[in-house]
Amino acid sequence: MRILNYIKIFFITLLFFFVFDLIFGKFIYKKFIRKNFIDTYQQIYLKTNYDHALKKELEVFYGNITYKLCTDKNGFRTFCNNISNKNKNYDIALIGDSFTEGVGLSYENTYAGIFTKKIGIERVANLGVSSYSPSIYYLKLKELIKQNYKFKEVIIFVDKSDLVDELLCYKFTGDKIIRRESFNRCINAGVIDKDEKIKGFFQNYFRLSLEIYILTKNYLIKKNIFEEKPTSLQINSPRSKWTHQYDKNIYGDFELIEAKKLLIDRMDLVYNLLKKNDIEMSLAVYPWPGTLYYDNRENIHFKMWKEFCNQKCKHFFDFNKIFFDESEKLGKNKVITNYYIKGDFHFNKKGSEEIANEFLKQYRNNK
Repeated sequence: MRILNYIKIFFITLLFFFVFDLIFGKFIYKKFIRKNFIDTYQQIYLKTNYDHALKKELEVFYGNITYKLCTDKNGFRTFCNNISNKNKNYDIALIGDSFTEGVGLSYENTYAGIFTKKIGIERVANLGVSSYSPSIYYLKLKELIKQNYKFKEVIIFVDKSDLVDELLCYKFTGDKIIRRESFNRCINAGVIDKDEKIKGFFQNYFRLSLEIYILTKNYLIKKNIFEEKPTSLQINSPRSKWTHQYDKNIYGDFELIEAKKLLIDRMDLVYNLLKKNDIEMSLAVYPWPGTLYYDNRENIHFKMWKEFCNQKCKHFFDFNKIFFDESEKLGKNKVITNYYIKGDFHFNKKGSEEIANEFLKQYRNNK
């Protein structure tokens, strides 16, 4: 009888907590738990004919993972003590999407920042911005060259999500980018699966309960009671899984051969632009968490760009190898949780250091 009473008290307390969480949880979370959260997504970009660029001379705290983002007088992401830079002459320009911009990290902890500090701040420009893809690379580089920026070499970090951006997000007219009607949906490109929907439900209605669950789970992982595993969001994103699980219904009814041709045609525009202006081009590839989990080191994306580079590139930087080698030693779960931002598909500080060190080694061997 006493046990039944305890059970009743437990469930009544639990019910009371859930009702309290439903009514006040989100307010308490925003007010006290995440009081420093600042979402400035719309404030850091300006509209351009190639869709968007970072504003000039930014110095803001940004995003769900609050970190400082700074740009110089050119609008290039840089170290926060370099925002007065207005140099237009560089040996190297790095360009890519959010990985190259370095989302989630202060610049000194990104692979672009680490590489730049080793090579020399005055020698390297980071042109990378979130959600860039080959047609944007072409238009941005074309405009910068027209504005008398000088680069000896452009190194393009081609991302697996470029396929989704080119097929579903952007319409390329030849001289500008127009966002498709499906743009807001294509940025996630079906990422929201069952696990994410459940998480979203608790974020919206039972925020404190979710935080208690996360804290408890992290404690058990820290005590080695549970193994930390990658999330569904990390390993099942259609923005990356097309190389091992292509479904044309997700990718605008394009056959894979058509999608690949479109990407190559857009990159050919970049190559021809750079060649015309006596600028050398190199490409770099790297894995998403899903690549490590389901795919192989010489996957479709790797082979496509390696073949493209055979006659056109100064160098092809392969960053798949270092992470697949680590996976064979430590296991997939360990590598993903070690080298990527928790619950995200971007590299954390440790992953960025791995890329930067290998990048520096390959770059110096290639000189």
